[in-house]
Amino acid sequence: MRILGINGSPMKGGNVDLLIQKVIQSCKEKKGKRQEAKGNKINTEIVYLDDLKIIPCKSCGVLPQKGFCIYHDYMEKASHKL
Repeated sequence: MRILGINGSPMKGGNVDLLIQKVIQSCKEKKGKRQEAKGNKINTEIVYLDDLKIIPCKSCGVLPQKGFCIYHDYMEKASHKL
């Protein structure tokens, strides 16, 4: 099982960050015992969007295709995690 927290707040350690951490911890506690009994591991990660250089969509006119963007930024890595 994978749990991905996405933090859009620029304040690490702030209310949003604490809330995401609590939700992840709660999920690990509730699901963890069942997953461990099955031999599965719970992987968790928090992505801080403020740390990533993401170029907003410029509506460049290129026909949209799955996985295609003329800009190669951190959004490729972030969307891959989703």
